[in-house]
Amino acid sequence: MVMNFIKKIRIQLVQFLIELNERVFFVQKQKRVYRKLFAGKMNCVIDVGANKGQSIDIFTSVNPECKIYAMEPNPELYQFLRKKYAKQQNIKIFNKGISNISGQKIFYENIFNGSSTLEELNNDSKYLEKKASIFGVPKEEIHFDIYPVQVETLSEFIKSHKIKDIDLIKIDTEGHEYHCLGGLFNNENNVNINYIQIEYHDHDMYINRVPFTSIVELLYQNHFVEYARIKHGFGEFYDIIFKNNYNTRK
Repeated sequence: MVMNFIKKIRIQLVQFLIELNERVFFVQKQKRVYRKLFAGKMNCVIDVGANKGQSIDIFTSVNPECKIYAMEPNPELYQFLRKKYAKQQNIKIFNKGISNISGQKIFYENIFNGSSTLEELNNDSKYLEKKASIFGVPKEEIHFDIYPVQVETLSEFIKSHKIKDIDLIKIDTEGHEYHCLGGLFNNENNVNINYIQIEYHDHDMYINRVPFTSIVELLYQNHFVEYARIKHGFGEFYDIIFKNNYNTRK
């Protein structure tokens, strides 16, 4: 009982320190990039993998009236987000995941909720071993819970909500980014997308890992080219912003 309490406190402490590090280092850099890029004219954003609303807070710091569509499959975090933004009518929260299909997928909720994913973990991963040791748990305990969640493709979501102009689509889905993009580009939508932001991490944590080069190639095939890299406060993690090179309006 005492060991379980100590383990829980350690997990909470590590998560707090990671989030603090991000707020101190990464968030400030991201704000500077957005303010330069959009100059306050960030009017519509889709946030795939909203977590606790860290990115939403950055978007609204650029433009408090920005229309934000945020997806979060974790039901507990979804309720947290609904309560957090209950008074902001411009922010819409959806309890669903984004993928290359619409229907249901298995969601792997991890002890560090920022790492929860639709991807199955690779138990032979050295990176997974390292991550588990930081949290002080066996790698088999990284999964906190496993359950089905509703998923939808971005193309169907955009169409059903009649969205025509999108300044930014941010995708942070812990290894599922390629499938999210596949569900965006699989249909021709009459929609203008200026920028797409993808979190980059080069590790072997997921069984069905898609190389980042394949993600870049898919973006390139659809006229998106790298515009900026924003380094996180720890490790070799980046958020990479891709610009729609076909769109001459930005």
